[in-house]
Amino acid sequence: MSNREKRRQEIILSAMKVFIEKGIDNTSMEDLARALGTTKSYFYFYFKSKEDLIISIFQYLKDRALMELEKALENVDDPVRKLEIWIREHFRQVRENPDFLRFVYNFVFSSMARRIDVVSNLKRRDRYFGLLSDIIREGQERGAFIPGSPEAISYAMRGTIYGAMRYLFEEKGEEDFSEVEDTVVNLILNGILRN
Repeated sequence: MSNREKRRQEIILSAMKVFIEKGIDNTSMEDLARALGTTKSYFYFYFKSKEDLIISIFQYLKDRALMELEKALENVDDPVRKLEIWIREHFRQVRENPDFLRFVYNFVFSSMARRIDVVSNLKRRDRYFGLLSDIIREGQERGAFIPGSPEAISYAMRGTIYGAMRYLFEEKGEEDFSEVEDTVVNLILNGILRN
């Protein structure tokens, strides 16, 4: 990694913390520069705008998550096990870096969320969520998963996971993380009906 990329990563991590503390709408480029002990023009050397910085934070988090997920899935052949790993890895990453989720929620409830289409900006390189659809497709081909659109099933699963994350951070607190994680894994892999 070049010195420029290292510095860019440092800025991304520092900026994420400032956005969490002050809120995305309330954070100016001057605030970010002050937090880093630098000037506003220094930021523009690395990022075109506040919007570019926010998209870069999301991309950094996704790239890091994908790298760790692919490592966890190495040498796993069973699609059911792959799906469980995908779900648990998602929880692990958020448990180990709760600032990730705090930043995402901070963004979602900001006015900037209406101006920036983060999903479109990241979709071009969305291997992280594409991997979930691939796992579902593989499980369907092997007869392990229900038929249906892999993408629709993927979105439904992601909604379940994000809803559980929101519940943890808004209602329960991080001490119940494992219990909620196990509940979500059980719900997705086994459904809600008792057999």
